[in-house]
Amino acid sequence: MKKVITISVLYFFNKSILFAQANLDSSTETKWTNHFQFTTIVQSHAGFNSPYSGNNSLADSVEVGATTATATLFLGHKLWKGAAIYFNPELSGGRGLSSAIGVAGALNG
Repeated sequence: MKKVITISVLYFFNKSILFAQANLDSSTETKWTNHFQFTTIVQSHAGFNSPYSGNNSLADSVEVGATTATATLFLGHKLWKGAAIYFNPELSGGRGLSSAIGVAGALNG
């Protein structure tokens, strides 16, 4: 599944770059707008001594590979003067360090 997402992201990213370079004349009006963003954050930490532990505590053992990812696609089409339609799906998921609640969201902005 990760390979499919990565390949899709690279395809859209490369297509956007080529489109941006081909459209050097910004004075021509287009009825379409499209934007895409993808952010992935990988977290890890070394082991440390902890005087306490609990369900929502950071584990004192080494953790590698806690990953979060977000993606947004924004498509817009101008219908007529003063009217447009937009499509803006978003995808968010992952796991923070020690599967902590709230930590992954804060670090992923």
